[in-house]
Amino acid sequence: MTELSSDWYWELDAMGRFVRLDIGSRGINPGASEEVLGKSRQQLPQIDLSASQWATYQAILDRRETFYDFEMAIQGDNNRLLWHAISGAPIFDSAGVFVGYRGIGRDVTRRRESEELIRHMAFHDVLTGLANRRLFMDRLQQALNSMARTGSYAVLMFLDLDSFKSLNDRQGHAAGDSLLQQVAQRLTGCVRSVDTVARLGGDEFTILMENVDADDQRAMRHTRTAADKVMQALANDFDLGGEAATLRYACSASLGVVILRNPLASADACMKRADAAMYQAKGNGRGGICIDADARG
Repeated sequence: MTELSSDWYWELDAMGRFVRLDIGSRGINPGASEEVLGKSRQQLPQIDLSASQWATYQAILDRRETFYDFEMAIQGDNNRLLWHAISGAPIFDSAGVFVGYRGIGRDVTRRRESEELIRHMAFHDVLTGLANRRLFMDRLQQALNSMARTGSYAVLMFLDLDSFKSLNDRQGHAAGDSLLQQVAQRLTGCVRSVDTVARLGGDEFTILMENVDADDQRAMRHTRTAADKVMQALANDFDLGGEAATLRYACSASLGVVILRNPLASADACMKRADAAMYQAKGNGRGGICIDADARG
């Protein structure tokens, strides 16, 4: 029956070591049987399990309880995570003495990958791969909470591409999508890995920089340097052509910046200040920067 199934059968001795592993033709790598015999699960190359999760698993075994669908990941080929769900029950001999565990396992990698894709799509922009509004607002609120603990500042940038609609109208949405993707790459390349870049929708992008020096003058210098770096990243022309053509496009953007000092402000209030600063930059002639240096939220 095991040979006909995608599940596999396993047995552990009283010390928690594998003494049997039967794998069918549709299961995991048949060579895994020899690799695990004599080892406990904790000695196998599982990853993505915390110490508390292992402690929970071990406590179930110590209490000789039946368990269901305990999931763990094993590193597969090309660094792909292979997720396994195992269920087991204790084994007792005729005298009632505990002699080990036995159970079944199955590959749940496709389900886990589908769930991860759904989670990613819920919090990321499909076109650019950046954080979406939902994730960005959550990060912004976390930054405000962190400011309350550390006393540091944060910087919020709101960027809008100038004349983006006319590009779509003249060259089509493929060119517009290409521009948005390249802008996302350039913005990501000019911030730290701990900073958050998001596409809110359309041609609007936001950047959140946390743990900025809580000295007003140093915070301002840092902010101006970061804002100039963002605008310089967009200064070079973009190549929006496909394989058969070349379309060079000079992008202009308006950038509104707010130095966040007040940890009691709401995320919505912070976004409104940054949005207002961006429209001030656009009203000043576009292609410029407006820094709200007096913001208290």
